Amino acid sequence: MKNSQHNPAVGLIVKTEPEMTGIYRWAFELQQAINQNNLLQPFEVSSPDNFFYKKIVYPLSQVLGKDLKTAFKNYPNNFSNPDNASPQLWHLASQTFAGILPKLKKPGVITVFDLYPYIFDVYGSRKDKAAFLRAFKEISKANHILTISRAVKNEVCTILNKDLGNVSVVYPGIKNEFVENKLLKRDPYSIVYVGSELPRKNLNKLFQALAIVFKRIPEAHFIKIGRSQWPGSRSELILLSQKLKIENRIKFLDYVDDLPSVYSKAGVSVLVSTYEGFGYPVLEAMACGALTVISDIPTLKETSGENSILVDPMDPNSIADGICSGILNENKRNQLTSDGLKWAKKFNFNQWKNQMIEFYKGQGVIF
Repeated sequence: MKNSQHNPAVGLIVKTEPEMTGIYRWAFELQQAINQNNLLQPFEVSSPDNFFYKKIVYPLSQVLGKDLKTAFKNYPNNFSNPDNASPQLWHLASQTFAGILPKLKKPGVITVFDLYPYIFDVYGSRKDKAAFLRAFKEISKANHILTISRAVKNEVCTILNKDLGNVSVVYPGIKNEFVENKLLKRDPYSIVYVGSELPRKNLNKLFQALAIVFKRIPEAHFIKIGRSQWPGSRSELILLSQKLKIENRIKFLDYVDDLPSVYSKAGVSVLVSTYEGFGYPVLEAMACGALTVISDIPTLKETSGENSILVDPMDPNSIADGICSGILNENKRNQLTSDGLKWAKKFNFNQWKNQMIEFYKGQGVIF
């Protein structure tokens, strides 16, 4: 099938976010990778915004305690297609868009990054839970499900009772800019965390661990990079750091211009989440020559190839022991960083692009 101006090979249904979350980042980089010659075209999700919804449905839903406006924003069930494009394949770029699947007239695939809310029964509110579960029920209607790790694939197959043949794994790629800058001096006492402050990121336990680390290693210091993305979390972390008397050893940065340079100067990069769907920061830190200390959970072990120091995310002492070992044990640090550099090369951005094209061809798309 020939791809016309309004009929791309793949229609990627996306949601533009004010912050570069993992899901939005994946979709954005996929567009960068293969949005050439109209092979892939993005379509923005949408919510009902006509007079009837604005003046009647949304206000009434708030009175009834349902808040449909927020529900449609977080779990949209429509998308904008002003030119009535008809791609060979629709690809929904998040499990939260599953409500759109029943409205597609052509085959649709969906990317599932994680099933964290369902597995751990963690939601922003009862309303958010109801909206998630409505979308969750629709995931099985996809012709095919794409995941970003074997761990997530196993969860999807188990929870949704999907056949293994209908669920695929394509690991994300890390951009070529993530390389070690050997001109920069590495500070072995610099501890870095890159990410949000969502509850599953486990920063409370990490801060408790840092209090132990700072007592053992007076030169150590910590930088947290990334916006909060969770209401009230920043102020709670600042209060916790003050309670632990470590506030002078911690720096919060919402954004940095050159993340590869930060990793290239860091001694240790930490990610002690209780749950992840993949783990971009682990590979990016490895690619820049930093030692990684990670949670001993299936997804992060899969992402790291076990070329990291593994810790129990629920035990601050275990986290502290891992960080201290990474700082003080030079032989271990050298071995893991050398292995990590080799491992990270397997997640090449161009390779990811080619794998995604092959995935689309496997779904019947003709480029």
